[in-house]
Amino acid sequence: MLLTTRTQTTTGEGKPGQRAAALACTAGLVLALASDAGAQGTEYVYLIDTSGSMVGLPAGSGNANIFPAVKEELIRHLESLEPGDMLHVRTFDEGVRSAEVFSIGSDADRDRAEQYVLGLDARGQSTWVYQSIVNTARERARERSEASSADSRESPAIYFVYTDGLDNDPQGTDMRGMLEQFGEIKQENDFLFYVTLGVDLPEADKEALAGDDHARHLLVPEGEPPRIGVLQVRPAALHFGFVEGDLSNSRSVALRLSNVDTANVTLRFHSSFPEAEALGGVVDVEPATTDFGRYRDVRLRLVNRESFPDQTFEGSLSVSADQPHIQVVPDLVTATLSTVPLPAATVAVDPAGLDFGEAAVGAAAPEAISLRVEFGASARSGESGFYVETESSAPDETAVPTVAWNGRPVAGASQLLTSADRINELVVSWPETPADPGTFAGRVRLVPELLRLEGDPAWTLGDGSFTVPWSLQVRPAPMPLWQRVAIGFGAMAVVAVIAISAWWLSQPQLSGQLVYEPKGRASEHVHLQGRRPMSIGQGTEHLPDLPDRVVISPGRPSATAATTGDVLHQPAGTRSPYPLEGQPLDDGDTLIFGKRHEVLFWSS
Repeated sequence: MLLTTRTQTTTGEGKPGQRAAALACTAGLVLALASDAGAQGTEYVYLIDTSGSMVGLPAGSGNANIFPAVKEELIRHLESLEPGDMLHVRTFDEGVRSAEVFSIGSDADRDRAEQYVLGLDARGQSTWVYQSIVNTARERARERSEASSADSRESPAIYFVYTDGLDNDPQGTDMRGMLEQFGEIKQENDFLFYVTLGVDLPEADKEALAGDDHARHLLVPEGEPPRIGVLQVRPAALHFGFVEGDLSNSRSVALRLSNVDTANVTLRFHSSFPEAEALGGVVDVEPATTDFGRYRDVRLRLVNRESFPDQTFEGSLSVSADQPHIQVVPDLVTATLSTVPLPAATVAVDPAGLDFGEAAVGAAAPEAISLRVEFGASARSGESGFYVETESSAPDETAVPTVAWNGRPVAGASQLLTSADRINELVVSWPETPADPGTFAGRVRLVPELLRLEGDPAWTLGDGSFTVPWSLQVRPAPMPLWQRVAIGFGAMAVVAVIAISAWWLSQPQLSGQLVYEPKGRASEHVHLQGRRPMSIGQGTEHLPDLPDRVVISPGRPSATAATTGDVLHQPAGTRSPYPLEGQPLDDGDTLIFGKRHEVLFWSS
């Protein structure tokens, strides 16, 4: 997106006299170091200058209307947010004017946020940037304090400040003072992007921002699109454990990239271990260069290994991008490695696997399963232990069991679990049964730190970690009693209908015509086509006027082709029909007629 430029005159609000009105900035990637940030989501806080100069006011000033481009950038970023993220939109001029928070869980949430952004306007008279930043951070701290619980974890926040002027609060502080106040209020992993639109900052302000590890100034030059991408990596610290040869164990780095096309993003890792290098050793990271991916395994290579004494070395991994328009901030992940031989711990699973069996939706959660970790004498120290990562094959984060160590919840994959006694217990359980039926599976992975894990060979991986699979089968919720009873009666009714229909269809079909002659009356004719065998006698459906006994005489002149075998008679209580040869019929007897025949009979 390119914007037109115009020469602007000086205003009384601290705006530069000649500034480019193009809203653009060097595209940047933010590397926000946040433990388990991907699991809880990220908060994006937009502070947008709504002084009149953002929309070209006052008339005749030469100020360009750059406000639509700011909104377009915010909407574009909004489209890349994932479920669990939160978007704060605040406007400011003479302090904060409006504030809205959107929790992103669906497309409908994005639509509501987009409509709100499209409705923003800029009519203010002042540009009190610093006060607005500090008050926003203070308000977020208050909200976190009210919403916090004993086991809650804070999600990181990334602040984006968009302004086309310099702070002109007559009672306010300077940039350095603002950053000091902001640093005292914000969370550890929060980050601030201070974006100036067509106006540069004084050198003192730029130096203050450059000296803050969690802040960055971005100047929007003419003709560049305002795209600031966000790359998050976790965990914030990588422990590579004992390096027995020249290669360390591999460690997984989780990456999340938003607001930037990932197709051509290349990342570069660089390791720095000053103490090891001072001893004549070299620590390289593999791979040094990689394309972007949601997960990347990295490991360390020790060069001149013989110069390393037996000790633990601390260093860092820096992350950068080959593309000059991409910024990675902050760019350091702390790292440790050890050349000290590892003590051992034995892992025993009780029972032999983490099979939670079956559970029903809405029912009580499955019983917990424990893993017992027995530390050897040399392993019972606070420096050695392991980390736990629980993974699931299901995309739903609720379909993942929770973990407790010696009765205390494990906060995340960055929490080192150490020995409290010789035998310790890792309990895997479900806070509640997953809300959807299905087969859920995954693994619990123990990643050692200055420790060697021993146990079932099938669960011990080459990188030294110990992995135990888990599974859970969730059935649909049971039906209410009334519904089960109704379905039972319905099934019985269906079975009865099927049985009766089958019996009915199995009976022979009739055809032809029956002629009978009651005593003292004219003969009666009954068409038999499509009928079933009929019972003859008093009260029968088809021959209601018959007396108790009837004699059939096939020899009468009115009978047509009524020969023995064509018309059969099945007396009551018998299983087989007999030929008709003038036999008497009793009540309950059955006549079986052949095709194309007419039979005449009369009363005796």
